[in-house]
Amino acid sequence: MLHGEDADYLRIPYRVGWEKRLQDLDTLLGEMADRARAAGVPMMLVLGPQRIQTTLLDDAVRPQGVDPHEIGRRLAAIAARHDVLFQDTLDGFATVNNPEAMFYAVDGHMDADGHAVFARSVLDRLVHDSAVFRDCAGATLVDN
Repeated sequence: MLHGEDADYLRIPYRVGWEKRLQDLDTLLGEMADRARAAGVPMMLVLGPQRIQTTLLDDAVRPQGVDPHEIGRRLAAIAARHDVLFQDTLDGFATVNNPEAMFYAVDGHMDADGHAVFARSVLDRLVHDSAVFRDCAGATLVDN
């Protein structure tokens, strides 16, 4: 939280810099979605959490004016405007104990357990969205 504007995606309301980033994403995602649609390719936007977001899932440590879910809500709204499937994988981390332990403390990257939660979250979203697999009659997913 001491990283200034870099961490402002956690602070609500958003400041001008983050609003501009979201406006730019809206424009770029719209262009990408148009190209994908023209090519007949489905598109999905996936948000992977930062370690601090998983820590802030705990109400007891979350400062007032901070919301680890806000960036996901904002990206979901942008994706929906462009008919792009969206998955915020933070939701998957909210279902496990001690999710912040699934990130390396030194660089903040997910470890193998974190990647498993991330992948399961994406897979669950794809499996439960019939529109993505509507043309895959007879296909089955193998659960390892």
